[in-house]
Amino acid sequence: MSKIRSRHRSCSKLEELFHGVKLQRKPSGLPVSSLLAFFPLLLFSMLSVGAGESRAAFEGIVVDSRTAAMGDCWSASDHGVHPLAPVPPVRMNLSVSVCYCAPYGLPELEQRNLLLGLPSRANMFTLEVIERGGSLYKERILSASVSRQAFPSTRFMLSLGMFSMSVAGLGETRFFGLSTGLRSRPTRSLEASIGMGNLASRSASASDGRAVFPTFLFGLTLTPGESVTAAGEVRKTPGKESSIHLGVEFEPQEGIRIRCGLQTVPIEVAMGFAIELGHLSIETASSFHSVLGRTDVITLTFRSGVNAGGPAGKAGTGAHHGRSNRTKEAAQ
Repeated sequence: MSKIRSRHRSCSKLEELFHGVKLQRKPSGLPVSSLLAFFPLLLFSMLSVGAGESRAAFEGIVVDSRTAAMGDCWSASDHGVHPLAPVPPVRMNLSVSVCYCAPYGLPELEQRNLLLGLPSRANMFTLEVIERGGSLYKERILSASVSRQAFPSTRFMLSLGMFSMSVAGLGETRFFGLSTGLRSRPTRSLEASIGMGNLASRSASASDGRAVFPTFLFGLTLTPGESVTAAGEVRKTPGKESSIHLGVEFEPQEGIRIRCGLQTVPIEVAMGFAIELGHLSIETASSFHSVLGRTDVITLTFRSGVNAGGPAGKAGTGAHHGRSNRTKEAAQ
């Protein structure tokens, strides 16, 4: 009896704390502590997405440190290929990459990426696992992608992703998305990327309908000199505000890169750097939101061999990878 009275007094204090807003207590519902843990996620969903958006599931997924430091410009990614960043990869090596971040310092939104790249002649196969969230709310993406050289200076990719979203006490939802994109280099210093993400996204349950909206992107990457790369991208999701992403990368010394960028939806500025130590690269990035604060990203990547130079192979030198790759290719 004493335990029941104590629990009743605790509930009454909580009701007073929320100024008379009574919590509905259901036998199968979540405990109050679990509900309170969702407040940071609710704040994230209200402030970090663009105008007109009604849900934040799978919004703001970080691709890698390079992308994050260059204004979340997906077409600037080395790896590229997965359903939320539908552009072919630049580097055609056997690679293993691990990425970690906690958006705005919230442990409830911790994200972990694991990517495996497997080259095979003119093809590049990519497998990736992305997880975000904790025990109360979790998002997971499993993707398998293939990229193939369609023309001498153009690569095409196709990606199939399985998305799952689970909420403690409410079960799990699964659905699938099909994405495609291409990356082409009309000149040695200019590269264009086009991507169409989640074109056929449907829930495994027919009654749930579309769970992730399609996204279209167009990006340009310019390499005016051996040590400077500039990237710009426009992304559009039907019914939502278009976003612009801009980024610059400097390579003051071989194997060292400094990056900065900005994006418009939400408005954030970013910066980061990378160090290449032989086959291993260490990359970091930090982006800043005026209300939510800072997001830090770290990526570790192991690559075998010498970069094949992107869509054009060794003749193209890879628009993203300035001085160090030119030196390596010259050495070959």
